[in-house]
Amino acid sequence: MKTTSKVSENSQAGFTLLEVLIASVILFSVIVTSTLVYRGAILSSDKAEQALSVSVAAHSIQRLVTDEFRQLKDRSQPFGEGRYGEVTYRWRAEETHKGTRTGARDGSTPSREFSLWQIHLTVSKGKMTKQFQFSEISW
Repeated sequence: MKTTSKVSENSQAGFTLLEVLIASVILFSVIVTSTLVYRGAILSSDKAEQALSVSVAAHSIQRLVTDEFRQLKDRSQPFGEGRYGEVTYRWRAEETHKGTRTGARDGSTPSREFSLWQIHLTVSKGKMTKQFQFSEISW
């Protein structure tokens, strides 16, 4: 038994136009999705880097603000601003409590007035802004 296969002279090997169009749409969809995912990852990475920079710098900036606040001669308008590397900051202080520390009865330690201050600190880098608060005491 012999089988012979006849191939038509008009048949062509290859893909139809419809198959090529479907493959192109699938490929385009994969490329667009990959691009969007990559772009989202880059944006998230930038935001995370800015947030980390702001948070790391905040501790050092707090020390700078504390020093600036303690050196103020006129505390009627306690505020300031500055730059720490790529990070900018602004601060303002509000007096929350005022009191007097009584001295010793024998007079060896005099009475002193003191104030408790709430310091509001705003730290920014690029579009990232964070706010912090801490307390300071002055006498």
